[in-house]
Amino acid sequence: MKLVTSILMLVLLLAPVQPAFAARPGANTVTLTASQVDGANDIEAAIIQATADGKRPGTVILDGIEGPFVYTDLDRSLNLWISNLTLRGINNAVFSNCDGGLSFDDLPMQNVLVEEITFLCTGEAVTANGAHQGVILRNNIIQAVGHGIILGGASSGWEITGNLVQAGGDAIRIYDASDMLISGNHLSGTIGVALFRCSQMDVRNNAIHAAWQGVLLGQEAWNNSVQINTILGVEQSGIALEPGVTGNRIVANRVLCAPGASCLTVDASEDLAEYNQIAGNKP
Repeated sequence: MKLVTSILMLVLLLAPVQPAFAARPGANTVTLTASQVDGANDIEAAIIQATADGKRPGTVILDGIEGPFVYTDLDRSLNLWISNLTLRGINNAVFSNCDGGLSFDDLPMQNVLVEEITFLCTGEAVTANGAHQGVILRNNIIQAVGHGIILGGASSGWEITGNLVQAGGDAIRIYDASDMLISGNHLSGTIGVALFRCSQMDVRNNAIHAAWQGVLLGQEAWNNSVQINTILGVEQSGIALEPGVTGNRIVANRVLCAPGASCLTVDASEDLAEYNQIAGNKP
């Protein structure tokens, strides 16, 4: 009898320990609630599990049924480095004290969807420096002390749609990107959308409340479209074009100045007006 008991105890000790957020064997979806997350590393572990460390598409669901996600350790910025990933919030999923909300790794990624999550961050909420393709940021709430969304590194094919972005800096600031859709967002910040050295960007149907400029095209941005946006509360200009930008289409935007300000609907010199299509914009 003692021998049988000892064998049973040994089997129990050697049995693998299941993580708190374990999914079904072979499943590619992992669900987390607030009580299972102390730091961003817990979510990163769930991403590894759902995607088999990048070997398959995976989904991590952040379920706010227990209340907001409150980081209690020092790791308060979620790093993303795996392609073919969905990060989805349900039941009002809120990160209430993130430093940076999401940081896309420098290694190129593709096919990443982030939706229905609220980020309340003391830094910049979404940052990316690599050449990432096919990323969708959809129906999120982003509040940041710094910039709301700041991208660089020749990314392309992004869709930034249906988000509420409130930033101490610029709501959306993008460098060296191409072929992105920025549509249906409610944006507030120093500048609503700032594009530098970008091409084939489609900025349309956004509601922008900006302190200085609604949309800025700078540093040789070319062949972009800015149309049918409503821009409110600006001090300087609704849409501004810096020297060297060409082939852009600035059409059918509505601009309302801040109270007492005499802002410009479109701030562009005569030569810029010649090399860009500017039409139908109304104060």
